[in-house]
Amino acid sequence: MSPAKQPHQPTADAPSRRPRRAVWRMARTLLLFTVAFIGLYLAGVLLMGLLSLDRLHSIKQGLQDFGEWWVIARLAFISVLTVYWAEINTWLSHRNGWTEAHLARVVAGRWLMLGVLVFVELFLVQRIHEPVIDRWIG
Repeated sequence: MSPAKQPHQPTADAPSRRPRRAVWRMARTLLLFTVAFIGLYLAGVLLMGLLSLDRLHSIKQGLQDFGEWWVIARLAFISVLTVYWAEINTWLSHRNGWTEAHLARVVAGRWLMLGVLVFVELFLVQRIHEPVIDRWIG
């Protein structure tokens, strides 16, 4: 009677398929982003051609007013991700067959993830550094 194979134990040919699978996932992701970008660009061009300038200005004002809610939604997402980091990655590890060592490394990276997301939000999205730079430059 042979022992039952554990789901997180790789097979002998699994390492040779991993790079191809990763490249394929990356290619699909890039293709998805490219199609989304082109679609949004074409939708913008279509709106610019069909709508009047006053209507475009009112749409822009509505989006700016809604922007504050996007900040709250992003911060709520970051908070939920930080609080449930271990549970989310435990679920992902069971789904993707991660080893226990890999899961431990990912769970230990919670604060790194939080730091990167807060940095991106503050510096790239909110641009809190621009007033400081403007004051230094004059």
